[in-house]
Amino acid sequence: MMHRKLIYLIFFMVCIIYFITGCSNTENTQQMLSFSSIQMVDERDGWALCNSKILRTIDGGENWMDVTPDIGKAKKTVLGSFFLTSDIGWIVLGEDYQYLTSNSSVTICTTYNGGKNWEEADIPGQYLGAKLDFINKEIGWVELEYSGGLAQQPWDIYHTKDGGKSWAEVASTGTVTNEPDSIPLSPLKEGIYFLNDSRGWVTGQPKAAGYAMLYITNDGGRTWNHQNLPIPEEYQHSLITIKSPIFFNDKDGVLPVTFDIDQPQPSIFNVFYHTNDGGMNWLINPPLNICAPPVYDFIDSKTGWVFDGTSSILYTTIDGGKKWTNYNTDLKGISQIDFVNSKVGWAISNGTLYKTVDGGKSFNKLRASVNY
Repeated sequence: MMHRKLIYLIFFMVCIIYFITGCSNTENTQQMLSFSSIQMVDERDGWALCNSKILRTIDGGENWMDVTPDIGKAKKTVLGSFFLTSDIGWIVLGEDYQYLTSNSSVTICTTYNGGKNWEEADIPGQYLGAKLDFINKEIGWVELEYSGGLAQQPWDIYHTKDGGKSWAEVASTGTVTNEPDSIPLSPLKEGIYFLNDSRGWVTGQPKAAGYAMLYITNDGGRTWNHQNLPIPEEYQHSLITIKSPIFFNDKDGVLPVTFDIDQPQPSIFNVFYHTNDGGMNWLINPPLNICAPPVYDFIDSKTGWVFDGTSSILYTTIDGGKKWTNYNTDLKGISQIDFVNSKVGWAISNGTLYKTVDGGKSFNKLRASVNY
C-alpha cells in the first residue's frame, strides 16, 4: 500500500513540474515575440513576419505556426513578402550585407499550401531589399534593391508569368540619372504596385522641394514615365513623400501623400488622393494634419484608418478621407495596422500584436504564441 502511494505521489509531483515548466516556457515564448508585419486575409487566416520568421495563423492571431522555408543556405534574411490568399504567398530571402559576395543571389520562395511546401527560384545579384506585388497567382513583379548612397537607390525589376518559377528582368535604374523611359536613380523608392498586367506605379521620397516621385508604366514595367500630381499652391515648396497606391477594383484607388513644409511654420500634412479612373488622374482630398508620416489602412475607397505616429490617436474615415473621426486608443509606437472589414483589425505596437473588433475604438493585446 505504501509503495502504491509513493508511486502516486511521484506521478503527481512530475505532473506539477511538467505543468509549471510548460507554462513558463509558453510565457517566455510570448514575451520574446516581436512582430514586424502582419497581413490578414480574413478574420481568422493570415500571415506575419516575427523574429525573422514567416508565421501563419488560422485563429485570428492567437496561435501561429512557423512556416519559414528552410532552403539550406546562408540566406536567412527576409527581404520582402507578399501573400495573395491564406494558401498562396511569396517571400524573398537574401544574405546580410556582411556576407555579400560577387556570387550572391536572392531566393524567391513560393507556396500554394499555406507554407507547408515552398518552391525556390534564384536571381543573382548583391541585393539588400525587395518589394513584391502580384495581381493573381501567376503574374507578379519583384523590385530588388542594391546598396546606394546620397539618396540614390539602384534597383532592378523582375517579372514572372508562371507564379514565381521563373523571372525575367524588365527594368533597371542602372547608373544613368535621367535615362528616358526609366525610373531615376534618385530619390529613394517607397514601393511598387500593379493594377493589372500592364499598368503600375513606382513611388518614392523627395529629392528636392516640390518634386513628387510618382512614375507610371503601361507596358508591364518595361518603360516608365513621370506622372503629374496636382499639388496645392501652399505645398508647392514642400518635401513630398508618396507611398504605394491601394486599389480596390480596376477603377477606385487611394494614393497616400505626405507634405513636409517649413513655412510659415514646420508642419506635416497627409493627403489621401483618390481616383475613379484606374489611376490616370488623382484627385486631392482635404489634408489630415498630424505630426508624423501616418500608419494607415483602407479596406475600400471610402473606409480607412490612420494612426498618428507620435501619439495614440486613431483617425477613421467613411467618406474616402474628406472627413475624419478620432479616438484615443492608448497605443503608442504603432508600426502597422491591418483591417479586414469595418470592425475587425490588428495593430503592431512596439512589436506587440493587438486586435480590435469595434472598428478601432478599443484594442486588446493578444497573448500570441508560436508553434515552432
